Amino acid sequence: MKILGLNCGRNMGNSEILLKEALMAAAELGVEYEMIRLHDMNIKPCIGCNGCILSASRGGTGDCVALHDDDMDFFREKFLECDGIIISAPAFNNTAPGLFRLLGDRCGPAFDREMKRYAQARGANIDQRWYKPRVAAWIMVGGGPMSHLHTGLPLMFHFSKSVQARQVDRMAAPLCPAPGQVLMHPDYIERAAQLGRNLVSQMGKPENEVEWLGGDDYVCPHCRSTMLVIGQNNECRCATCGKPGHLAVDPEGHVIMEFDPDVIAVDDPEYRIKHFDSIIQRHEDFKEYIRENKEKFDRYRNFGTFTLPPR
Repeated sequence: MKILGLNCGRNMGNSEILLKEALMAAAELGVEYEMIRLHDMNIKPCIGCNGCILSASRGGTGDCVALHDDDMDFFREKFLECDGIIISAPAFNNTAPGLFRLLGDRCGPAFDREMKRYAQARGANIDQRWYKPRVAAWIMVGGGPMSHLHTGLPLMFHFSKSVQARQVDRMAAPLCPAPGQVLMHPDYIERAAQLGRNLVSQMGKPENEVEWLGGDDYVCPHCRSTMLVIGQNNECRCATCGKPGHLAVDPEGHVIMEFDPDVIAVDDPEYRIKHFDSIIQRHEDFKEYIRENKEKFDRYRNFGTFTLPPR
C-alpha cells in the first residue's frame, strides 16, 4: 500500500510540514509513501478542447490529446501507483491556490475513472490501475480565520470525484500566515498525524465500506461540503456535488438541509456516463451548425486585434 503526498505550497511552509507529519504517522503503520511538490512540476493549463472525452468516444484512452511536453505524464504515473492520496495546500484569496486548480482541470475528464470504463467498452486498452480503490484526505492552511478556508476544502472534492477516491478525512489550520507557524499549534500537528492514521485505516477497503473519519462540520452528507446554493421556496442544492434538497427545521429548532436521496450527485457513475454522452452529442450537433453558419464565426474572427505584452 502506498500514499502519494502532494504539497501545493512552498518549500518547508505550513502545508509541507503538516503533510510530512501526516506521512510520518502513516509510515509508522508500515505504509509506503512518496512526496511530490506541485511547484516542482510544469503543468500546462487545460484549453477546454474536450479532446479527452472525444478520444474516449472514438476508441482512444481518454488521456489529454492536446497538451504535451509538460509533467502530466509524471504525475499520472505517480497517481496510478498510489492507493491513497493526501493533498496539502495553502489558502490563497480564501480558496485553494491556482496551481492546484490548474492541476485539477488537467485531471478532470482525463483522470475520470468512469470515462476510462467508457473508453474500454469502446475498445481502448486501459491501464487497470485506474480501477483500483483509492482513498483521499485533504489539508488546508490559512493565514486568516476559518471563514477564509470554507471555499478551499470543497474544491478538493472535485479532484477526488473524477478519480473516485473516497474521502476519509480533512483538516484546516487557520491563523498561520508565516511559513512554519503551524509548529506553534501542537493541536494542528497532532491532527495532521491523526489524518495520516485515518487514511491508512481505510486503504484497501472496498469503496462502499470506506468510512468518513473527519469532523461533522459539514452540511452535505454526500460530499461533506459546507456550501449551499439557496433558491426560492426553501429549495437548495449542495454547491459542490449538486445534490438537491430543501431547508427544514429539526425538532431542536436548528435549520438543516434535507436532501433528496433519489437524485444522484456529480460523482455518481451513472451521472458521469450521461454527462459524457451529452457532451459528445453536443459536439456532433455543433458540427452541422458550423457548416451552415460560417459567416457568424467570421464576424468574430475578423473583429479587432488583441494587445500583446512587450517581449
